[in-house]
Amino acid sequence: MTFPSEAPARLRDLSHSWANSNANERASFQPWMMRFCEALGVASPEPPTDAYRFELPVSVVDREGRESTNFIDCWKAGHFALEAKASGDETRNDALLRKAFGQVRNYVAHVSGDPPPYLMVLDVPRTLIIWDRWSGAYGDFAAGRRIALATLHERPEDIQLLHDVFVDPSVRDPRGKAQLVTRDIAAGLAELAAELESRGMD
Repeated sequence: MTFPSEAPARLRDLSHSWANSNANERASFQPWMMRFCEALGVASPEPPTDAYRFELPVSVVDREGRESTNFIDCWKAGHFALEAKASGDETRNDALLRKAFGQVRNYVAHVSGDPPPYLMVLDVPRTLIIWDRWSGAYGDFAAGRRIALATLHERPEDIQLLHDVFVDPSVRDPRGKAQLVTRDIAAGLAELAAELESRGMD
């Protein structure tokens, strides 16, 4: 499914309206996320469900056996886990995003079921970084795809990626494409073998 044709204009308007925001994470993330979902043309976590919600509680047991509860800022089962920050200062951006990546990668290891195909970290409203695990692991911080939100509306390939992450991550799974190619090759070989046999060839 392709993203709505109105998405680039709506994402541009969102970027402009939030350009001067320096509010902290607690004040800014959820309102921004709701507007972002609207601009992208995807469902938002409202009303919340266990499968798609803000602040998913995660029980973590440390090496000493102590249990604590942490929270994934936004969770969509089978799609993504997202950890948000709001640096308010471009010079602190990378340090906070690295911290967010470490947090969300640790949290998803303690959620029941399979880990989501995507991890995302966000510096509201500046930067989004995304990792996939189609190869079996998310990789390190440097493996992420960095998206500057101020110019997202100018890059349809990034808009489509994010739309797929929210709507149907499986279309991005290279393993499915490889299986389809394998089936097509097998079908072609079977047809060729039948044709050769019909001509009396072994």
